[in-house]
Amino acid sequence: MKIGMFDSGIGGLSTLRNLLCMRHDLEVFYWADDAHAPYGSKSDEYVKDRSKAIVKIFESMGIELVVVACNTATAMAIEDLRASFPHMTLVGVEPYVNVINHIPWQKEHRAVILTTPLTGQSERFCRLRERLDPDNKLDHFSCPTMAKLVEHAFWHKDTQLAQKIQLELAPIKDRNYQYVILGCTHYPLVGHYIQQALGAEVISPCSAISKRVLSLLKLESLPAGTQSVKFMFARSSKGEQFSPMEFSCNGPWPEL
Repeated sequence: MKIGMFDSGIGGLSTLRNLLCMRHDLEVFYWADDAHAPYGSKSDEYVKDRSKAIVKIFESMGIELVVVACNTATAMAIEDLRASFPHMTLVGVEPYVNVINHIPWQKEHRAVILTTPLTGQSERFCRLRERLDPDNKLDHFSCPTMAKLVEHAFWHKDTQLAQKIQLELAPIKDRNYQYVILGCTHYPLVGHYIQQALGAEVISPCSAISKRVLSLLKLESLPAGTQSVKFMFARSSKGEQFSPMEFSCNGPWPEL
């Protein structure tokens, strides 16, 4: 089965990499909507319209399962997408708020969820926190430009990226967090910089999303091992043509 995956840019590659390294023989088509990035600073209607347009492209390709590999698009659009495309399976990406029930949480522990501004303001995110964190154990911080910084650094080498991320997180660096929940798919690509900036363990939803996709496909894990994995990649800024890309699961990728 073909799998479609999209994000406002390259952030969803964090999810794609985890999925393909877990099951290397999947046929995945990835759409980076970089001509309209970042979603986190757009209106909810804009994000809904773009998400529908992309899923429509996947539908025309005969794709039946789509991963909305963008926290903002999930928060703003996935309910509309499921109503508009009831014959398709749509998997969203949300901050792993429920992690507080799966880690050795101590009373003195502190944790924070990092999101884009639009995700943080969304009704879906507020409902998620109310349901899974009724005692307000988790703080929340909206990162105004981090997704944009990561997007730029992927295509244009930025030797100052670590310092820029430190500056972005400066308002919360002295709060002594033990855990940082990454609420945007761009953030795992720079998880090591976030960990350095805050001195806390970073938690990503990528593995949980990959397991969910394999479960829906009724497939077991088939790790890539030392071989390269391949997928099809398209950028809205370059047209709608998909081209093959590949990477290794052994080393750091992408190198930011």
